[in-house]
Amino acid sequence: MEILNRNNLSVFLNKNNLTNIGAEIGVKNGRYSDKILSKWEGKLLYSVDCWSGEDPTTNKRYINTKEILKKYKNRSKIIIATSDKARRRIKNNSLDFCYIDADHNYEQVRNDIKWWWRKVKNGGILCGHDYGYNFKPRDQWPWPGVEKAVNEFAQENNLSVHTDTEKHKKAKSWYIKKW
Repeated sequence: MEILNRNNLSVFLNKNNLTNIGAEIGVKNGRYSDKILSKWEGKLLYSVDCWSGEDPTTNKRYINTKEILKKYKNRSKIIIATSDKARRRIKNNSLDFCYIDADHNYEQVRNDIKWWWRKVKNGGILCGHDYGYNFKPRDQWPWPGVEKAVNEFAQENNLSVHTDTEKHKKAKSWYIKKW
């Protein structure tokens, strides 16, 4: 499995017939959901964020997300909820992919991986962002818990972690295929 960078995810999904339902957990301002939907041939993308528990109707990031994604009509569904609450609304083994980019602390990433892995169907992928930074020493990464949680989950379940294949100056994305 090879994905050059996270901007190439949609192309990868299309080439591998992962074009039914997907989810992005941790949407922030909607730009990455927009990037996915603009090239992905999928039927439905869930864009999940709690927008820090603020009133979404007054949260600028939510308003921006809603505005950006409205052009996709029924291909886009925004879910205003924490990752924990949102996962209860999605059936197990129903997603072609799930992209995790929400809370970056170790415990939350570990929970997100465990929760959303169950939602991905066999042949799909669980993936996410901020796996590591190439331009800082390991102990200075902003989110060292992401890589730790991803690696532990993969090791505990005898799975392989793949990362972006392009060289970056920024954070890598990670990918695990569900067999």
